[in-house]
Amino acid sequence: VICLTASTNSVAARDAFTACSLTLTVIIIIRVVHAFLIFVYEANVLNPRVKKAKLDAELKDEFKDLLTFFSEIYETTGVDGYWFRLSLPDFSKDKYAGDKERWEWAANSIRACLEESGAEFVEVMDEAAFYGPKLDVQIKNVAGKEDSIATVQIDIVVPERMGISYKNDEDEDVYPVVIHKSIMGAFERFMGFLLEQTNGHLPFWLAPEQIRILSINDTVTDYIAEIKQVINEVVLMSPLKYNEIRFSIDDRNESLGRKIKEAQNLKIPLMIIVGPRDKQNRSLSLRYGDGKEETIEFDALSEAIKTTN
Repeated sequence: VICLTASTNSVAARDAFTACSLTLTVIIIIRVVHAFLIFVYEANVLNPRVKKAKLDAELKDEFKDLLTFFSEIYETTGVDGYWFRLSLPDFSKDKYAGDKERWEWAANSIRACLEESGAEFVEVMDEAAFYGPKLDVQIKNVAGKEDSIATVQIDIVVPERMGISYKNDEDEDVYPVVIHKSIMGAFERFMGFLLEQTNGHLPFWLAPEQIRILSINDTVTDYIAEIKQVINEVVLMSPLKYNEIRFSIDDRNESLGRKIKEAQNLKIPLMIIVGPRDKQNRSLSLRYGDGKEETIEFDALSEAIKTTN
């Protein structure tokens, strides 16, 4: 339009004509390159001779193992009150790739595993990834808002787009089904939910400081040295292997009540209170994070630590 309306003898017309020519040239080049890439993609990636795997038994076995893994991890860390969300596509929206039949097959596989395991779950439309249905782990935060803390996704699109295939037992090329899994999600975020759920009272094996020794006075220094030696020799093997005990000694010239209160505020799971009578009787006064108290023999300290949870 600029070229036709401007005077052919003016400088503006020549500049406009040059700009139009360059723009048209760039557009033509882009269209040609685009057409070439589509041709290469369809010829080399979307190979009609490559089959799409439908590994029903294998997929179900993997998912059952993952559900068991979820249960073990959350039970060990102390997270509860969670449920699963089967996130499905809404095909009325143009944001999901792949064919509908494959989507339904993948979703049915996840659903069957959940039903067979007896897991609590809900189904929600339009929450799937663009490449496949997913299983999200849902939980409510302290504000009552529902959040996802982890996810497992069945990818039925990307392997085909990337041209990834393998040879099956019949020596046929097959596109694999990929499982993306994140058992704990973002680690920092998971720890945030864990702290909310436990109110800071972490399991003994996970607590930053597991034991604090509280002295009543300075007459028990040598006895505390013996206690320290026993603790240093204790190594937890479950659930975390080779977990050496993390402890400190509070021998300040402060009242026992204040020392106990400070240790409680820090959510330390186990306090060992040592006074002259404990030294004389070769015993120990234990105070747990939940308020429980007991007195044990010195020789029973190692086992008491190992059985603390």
